[in-house]
Amino acid sequence: MKWFMQNKRKIVPVIIALGMILAGTTGVTIALLNQKTQAVANDFQGAAVNIAVYENGVLYEEQKTFNDSYERMETNVPVTKQVAVKNLYQSDYPTTDAYVRVRFVPAFVYDEGTEYAGQTVAVDMRQVEYIYGENDCWRVESGEDGENYYYYVEVLSPDTSTEPLITAVKYSGEIPENAHFELKVLAEAVAAKQKDCLSVWNLKDFNELQYLPKNQ
Repeated sequence: MKWFMQNKRKIVPVIIALGMILAGTTGVTIALLNQKTQAVANDFQGAAVNIAVYENGVLYEEQKTFNDSYERMETNVPVTKQVAVKNLYQSDYPTTDAYVRVRFVPAFVYDEGTEYAGQTVAVDMRQVEYIYGENDCWRVESGEDGENYYYYVEVLSPDTSTEPLITAVKYSGEIPENAHFELKVLAEAVAAKQKDCLSVWNLKDFNELQYLPKNQ
């Protein structure tokens, strides 16, 4: 395993085959969008995209969302969190090959029943550490906003999942009282066979992803 310091419900397929999902962290998830658009037709194949984030092999939306279901994080103690993305496929909504990317948004959230229930607390990004999966399929790019974007460089076929991006997360700072740590997972997907989608990620060719640095 490699240590690196840095900084729901199911995805929304969008015309031009762009999908994005938001999932909660150390135990549960928050629904973002739950609708589908019509597949984009071309001469060869539909370009519908529909992805979902899985944690420890379980779809976020199938996990409990009560506060007592959170796996509480302690300072300097890693919490198991195997994050992967799946290309969902249904007979009534077939999807196509896709590429995916992920961004993490850590936060502290006050528990239900407390004075500031649901409100977030600033996180010291320097104190967040991720344990990455042992594979070469994920590459990292630093965005202009200072956030890291993780790209899966292999084509994700319908009904298949990525290798885990991370396997655990640790926070070395002080955890506020009556609050729990959440790591929101922002995931996007674009159709692999629609070149018009390249502009969404400012790419000229998906092969460019192969030249991004590996997680170290």
